[in-house]
Amino acid sequence: MIHTPVIQESKLQKNRIFYAVIYLLSFLAIGLESATLGPTMKQISVATGSSLAAVTTFIAIKALGYTAGTIVGSRLFDRFKGHIIMAISIAFMSFGMLMIPFARSFVIALSFVTLLGFVEGLIDIGGNLLIMRMFQDNLPPYMNALHSMFGVGCLFAPLITAHFMTASNSLQMTYWVIASFFLPSMVGFLLLPSPTVIPALKVEESGRKLQNQVVVLFAMLFFTYTGVAITFSNWIFTYASESKMMSDISAAYLNSVYWGSFTLGRLIAVFLSRKIKPKTLLISDFGGSALVLTFMMLFRGNPAALWIGTVLLGLFLATVYPTMMVFAGSLFPVTGSVASRFMTGSGMGVLTIPFLMTFLFNRMGISIVPVVLFIVGLMGIILLLLTLLLIQKKKA
Repeated sequence: MIHTPVIQESKLQKNRIFYAVIYLLSFLAIGLESATLGPTMKQISVATGSSLAAVTTFIAIKALGYTAGTIVGSRLFDRFKGHIIMAISIAFMSFGMLMIPFARSFVIALSFVTLLGFVEGLIDIGGNLLIMRMFQDNLPPYMNALHSMFGVGCLFAPLITAHFMTASNSLQMTYWVIASFFLPSMVGFLLLPSPTVIPALKVEESGRKLQNQVVVLFAMLFFTYTGVAITFSNWIFTYASESKMMSDISAAYLNSVYWGSFTLGRLIAVFLSRKIKPKTLLISDFGGSALVLTFMMLFRGNPAALWIGTVLLGLFLATVYPTMMVFAGSLFPVTGSVASRFMTGSGMGVLTIPFLMTFLFNRMGISIVPVVLFIVGLMGIILLLLTLLLIQKKKA
């Protein structure tokens, strides 16, 4: 007699290519959404009658929403059907993107940005957990492909922004065109059955066995990585424009160059992850990022150094997130609870570093941007070395 769950699992395995496509499209969607705010902050400030300094606080507030989304998502995805949660989240993300261009006050725009941060957190933690459940037997290339699509979205968002920048209704055109890319993944999640949910009891049992010190250090690594990656993305346009190194349109293209090199790095990592151990990749990525940030700090104000540093930083940062997820999965079970700690670290990085950047920008000027990023990058390489030493100690 064949049990129904066995039949369902068999169908899941046969249709894995469809699952991969839908998961990749969902990360394309949050990549597009995530990279839209930075290049459109000036337009939102004009539309809402707010100062640019006030609108830059949206980055930190959105990070609060993201953190709340990952915390809520860690519970939802361990208890309910993941695809339904993903479809609902993408529907709300579409709604937020469609409504932001009509916001005519700071408070209304802020409420929609907070909503976007919350559902982005849900989709982020959901995509990571679902692809780990679906492709446990060959995770590295699929995990890197998933995050590559996030990079693709982040690459095209500034290009779409630059394309519509001279139109009379540029803000509406940008947000509505980007929102249209969300539909395929939402429909796909509604059509495909969800992978098996991890029972709550198993999550609690595995959580008690985790090496808590390592989990905390991983969360801190996610904090520094995301703090640099997202802060650079959101501030590179303002930094290049306000420092008079280039025009607004050139700054928008610089933002796309960053996400272009970022995406290229993740596409390369799909193949590198088959040959190179996660630990080796992480050492290269964190070390290389720290060196590039040092270079950009020493030569701040130099447009050529900014272009070169932007390309190199994107390449080095590209593989950090998926590689850390794969590396963590090789050490202990990454359940919703564990992933939530990682993404809480990420959310705090996106919240704290941009908030600090906004605070210092308002008091010390735009030249402080590369200095803050350098300090956070240095923290990252130090934390990585501490993490590897602790793992080695526990293995001994």
